[in-house]
Order: sequence, then structure tokens, then C-alpha cells
Amino acid sequence: MNARPSILLSGADGVCRQGDVGRYKAEVSLEVLKEAFGGLSAGSKWFSIIIHVTPFSFTCKVEDLALEELRGYDVFLCAVDSVETRRWVNAAVFQLSEFDGLERLLIDGGSQNLYGHVRIVRPGKTSCIECSLSLFTTLETAACSLVGAPKTPEDCIQYAIQVTWEEHNPDTYPDVRFPDVLEWLYKASLERAKSFGIDGVTRNLVDVIASNTIPNLSTTNSIIASLMVNVLSEEPVKKNNFYFYTGDGETSLSAFSLEADPVGAFMPEMNI
Repeated sequence: MNARPSILLSGADGVCRQGDVGRYKAEVSLEVLKEAFGGLSAGSKWFSIIIHVTPFSFTCKVEDLALEELRGYDVFLCAVDSVETRRWVNAAVFQLSEFDGLERLLIDGGSQNLYGHVRIVRPGKTSCIECSLSLFTTLETAACSLVGAPKTPEDCIQYAIQVTWEEHNPDTYPDVRFPDVLEWLYKASLERAKSFGIDGVTRNLVDVIASNTIPNLSTTNSIIASLMVNVLSEEPVKKNNFYFYTGDGETSLSAFSLEADPVGAFMPEMNI
């Protein structure tokens, strides 16, 4: 799951943890959760039994995980930046279900700006990620990868857009239609570039990158994350497999059912 820098760089007490810059997000997320909740456990209002959860983390690319390590899971919550990673998880869930005949559930969530989606995939019963690739945008930016030392002027500009702006203007996004906003981003980008000895930040480059960047908002992320969990708890009685959230103007949540591609989608073969 992808996590925001503002979450990972703050402990349970809200104090910035600059010492965690450069570490694996999975490890830091696990530490923050343990600090915030003092150990993790899960229960149900319908039963008196409390199920204790032992959390752990993988510190590698998702695509490098062996499918054997994933066989013990029957629910996959996917919240990543990359479309290719989503496709890998989708293929893995299908492959595992075909291998042992067990039913598995994939819940994919994502957000951009004031919009978000949650998609439910049941192998052989619903449409999958491959069936609806056209719904994904080709513009992907991950602020979490910008917290470390920048290498290019583009890194400095992306940091100003996605991190510095939010620090000064929480839960808003820069409206690049206004010249004063672009000027603010230019100055912030230039300041970061100078602090790392990087040349090449120009007003024109800021204009180009800002017009092609879709920042994420913590409010949208929170809504989508809660919807993913809610969908999981109610999934057996739901007929819809796709939810679309919009917070632009009139806040609304649409639900409908995506149909599987009748031609059949390409699914890469993986070894278990």
C-alpha cells in the first residue's frame, strides 16, 4: 500500500521523524501503526472472540514477491501508485485462485486530486484490472518518492507542487490557472533546487510540469481508504463492483457494476 509522506514522517505524537527519510515505507508504516495503537488486534461486534493480528512487512518490490508467500492470503487490499503493479497483483490473485481453487478477493483503491475509486475483483466472477485498463490515467506521480534528496530540477518542482504546497496550504491543491500560484511554485522549486545545488529550474519548466501534475489530497485518500474497508465488510451482500467518488463541487459517491471483457484480457503467466 502506498502511504503519504505526512503520515510516514510523523510518529504517534505528531513529531516529524526526519530520521526515517530513505527507509522502507513498509517498515516505517508498521512502526507508526504500532506506536499509534500499542499493538494490533481485531474483533467483531457479533462475536466475543478477539482475533489478534501479527503484522509484518515486506521490503521489496511487489513484483519481486514469490507467489508462494501470498498463498496464505484470501483478501488483497491494493493501494499503489503504479498501474503495472496493480496488473501484477491482479494476475497473482487469478493465478493463485486457479492453482488451489480457493476463492480470493482483490479490492483496488486509488485517488487523484478530488476523485477516487474502489474496485472489487473476484476471479472468474467479475471484471478485473485488465478488463478496464482504459479507466486509468497515464499521469502518475508519487510524492512519497520525492522526500529524499532530489536529483533533477523536475524533482524539485514536483516536491514544491506535492509537498511544499500542502505544508503551507493543507488539504488544497495549487490551481495553476492563476499566475500568482505558478510564481509561488516557481520560488518554492527554486529554493529547494538551490539548497541541493541543482540548476535548471525555470518558470517555463514549472508551467509545463504543474499543468501535468495531479496532486493527491489527504481527505480524498482517507475517504477512499475507509470505503475500501467498508466494502470489504459488506462485500458479500453487494452487487456493485466499482465505486467512484468525486469531491469536486457536489460531493457524491456512485456505484455500478463493471462487466468482464467478453474477448478476454491478457493475463501474464507466473510460476508458483
